[in-house]
Amino acid sequence: MTEDEIRELLREMSDDPVPAESLRRVRIGVAERTRPRMGTWRWTAAALAASACVVLLVLWLREPAPVRKPTPPVIALNPVVPTKEPAPIPVPQSRKPKPPIRAVARPDTERAATPEANFVIRIDTPDPDVLILLIGD
Repeated sequence: MTEDEIRELLREMSDDPVPAESLRRVRIGVAERTRPRMGTWRWTAAALAASACVVLLVLWLREPAPVRKPTPPVIALNPVVPTKEPAPIPVPQSRKPKPPIRAVARPDTERAATPEANFVIRIDTPDPDVLILLIGD
């Protein structure tokens, strides 16, 4: 067939009326092919659900990281050494009046050392393990 014959056939076809039933079937077929698919959202939802299940399964089956407990503190065990009870604080006693002191000349080389009284101040604190001792010479 040549181009002229094809053109003449097309002109003849355009002159013929198209049956209504054929026109309806063609329009329905075109509408079915061009309409948006309703099943695509189903596939998308199924894919999302499957991937969520895989993620949950992986997270559920993995081994948890070991929990590190803090090491207990090292406590040095020192033997308990009994300590002497500190000397009681001297309480001043009422003194009898001394006789008057007379001046006696002593040579410088023979000065007698006067012993000073040692004193201890004991301070108790609210903590039973803490005791403050002030010792004076």
